[in-house]
Amino acid sequence: YARVLNDYGDDSVAQLGGAHLACEGVSNILTKVLEWGRLMAYLEQSTRYVPYTDRAPDGRWKYHVPAELDGHPLRARYVDTLDAAFATYARWIEPMQEHFRARYPRSAGDSDAVHRAAIRAKALDTLRGLLPAAVRSNVGLYGSGQAYEALLLRMRAHPLEEVRTCGDLMLAELRKVIPAF
Repeated sequence: YARVLNDYGDDSVAQLGGAHLACEGVSNILTKVLEWGRLMAYLEQSTRYVPYTDRAPDGRWKYHVPAELDGHPLRARYVDTLDAAFATYARWIEPMQEHFRARYPRSAGDSDAVHRAAIRAKALDTLRGLLPAAVRSNVGLYGSGQAYEALLLRMRAHPLEEVRTCGDLMLAELRKVIPAF
């Protein structure tokens, strides 16, 4: 790629190759920034089928606290509100599954594992409206050099620090993987 870019000097050569990146533990807001425009291929961990009942290694629920709130008097209220939302979500998963088990008994053709998975999915899908936009998720991306260039330009100019920081981290990794771009 470096030789072709040097010989032809044309950015369209950056369409010929691409790179995979994984963004882990990012807010749902950041996932929307990453996926805006649909110029790449994405694989996002869905809140539909992942129960957000486990806490992070630091004991906190899996949500993002914006750096913009550091030192702000509303930070504690933000954390308390999101803690309550996650606790409510976690508390309702089993009762919601019981509701769906009663409403949709296992049919003779379904295995127990298939029925359990379907009931769990219905419960999680019903309750995911309780999860805030700050819920943490993982996103895999594949894109061309040009697609990453457009994405990084938008990210580095974004008003949220989480987005700008992620853009900086992505650029550092892309420089290792596809430095010619």
